[in-house]
Amino acid sequence: MDYKIEEKSKELANLILDSEEYQNYLEAKQNLYRNPERAQRLQSFRKKNFEVQNGCDDSSVMVELMRLAEEYQQDLEYVVVSEYLNAELRLCKVMQNVNRILVEGINMNMDFLNQ
Repeated sequence: MDYKIEEKSKELANLILDSEEYQNYLEAKQNLYRNPERAQRLQSFRKKNFEVQNGCDDSSVMVELMRLAEEYQQDLEYVVVSEYLNAELRLCKVMQNVNRILVEGINMNMDFLNQ
């Protein structure tokens, strides 16, 4: 990798680490992991959610996601869990925005996504 690109990538990573979104994520994660059992249940939910979204055919995804939400409903109602998931989502949006800016900035052909 070009040295300048690598250095700027490290700078960007450090900016993200210093961001409010990342700091909020860390705080929410620490709060969640104060209860290891609850954290483990959430990780189980996240794993199953990921598997459903990436492994099911389109016709069964919604049914499986609804079943999963029902199975973990009590866990998802804890404030510490919802705060963690919201903080994670905000951090993911930062990362998605960075990726979008990079792709648009280098004029990478992604037209197939709009079809």
